[in-house]
Amino acid sequence: MNLMRQILLIIVLLAAFAPYPALAQKDLRGGPSLDPNNPLILKYQPPPEPNIQPVKFLKQDPPVSLQERVDRLLHGIKVHIPPEYDHYGYELRRYMAHVSGPSVFNNEAEIREQLSNIKKANIILDYWRREILHENAEITKLIQENNAPTNIRTGFKYNSGLALAFLSECQIWIQKNKELLEFLLEAQGSYVFATDRFEFQTSADRNTFAGIFNAAVQSRSYVNEYVPFAGMVY
Repeated sequence: MNLMRQILLIIVLLAAFAPYPALAQKDLRGGPSLDPNNPLILKYQPPPEPNIQPVKFLKQDPPVSLQERVDRLLHGIKVHIPPEYDHYGYELRRYMAHVSGPSVFNNEAEIREQLSNIKKANIILDYWRREILHENAEITKLIQENNAPTNIRTGFKYNSGLALAFLSECQIWIQKNKELLEFLLEAQGSYVFATDRFEFQTSADRNTFAGIFNAAVQSRSYVNEYVPFAGMVY
């Protein structure tokens, strides 16, 4: 083998076993980490999962002022409210509570169950989006009709913008978990999960999984910044 071919072979081998870029820096909270002794293993410690039980939902009294209506745009997003009144946020968290947990890693039936929960979460988010867009339109009309003061206009602009930003980040969070579940479904047989580690048959599968997993972790970290969603772990 000539010198050039030897150099090329070394480059290929180094690339195959190189740390995935998403793992090269400090790991995100909840993400996998490389095993320094085996390039085909990712270490992973599943976090404690939130216990979110079904509740009977109740209807809130109508807002008594335009200011209260503006404030309610952030209920369940930035402001904690009792679960029985948090029709969208609480149910969304309940369906996402176990979505990418250890129960799915070696269980095709559980993966499909959690994909069903992802679908339900998307439906809930869509209804929430419609509700916020409807409220935005109604509040805009009331502000114009009543020549509302500057503080209400400014508060509405802020609350409306934050609510829409949350909806977008929440959509990405759900989508990234869906992509992780779809990879796990397709990759059945190409990896093994046991207690605290994944072992892959190839570095390509390891790299793909790490990238998808860390994308889900990253999207969840943005959703965690909204107080009612701070306890979500997937």
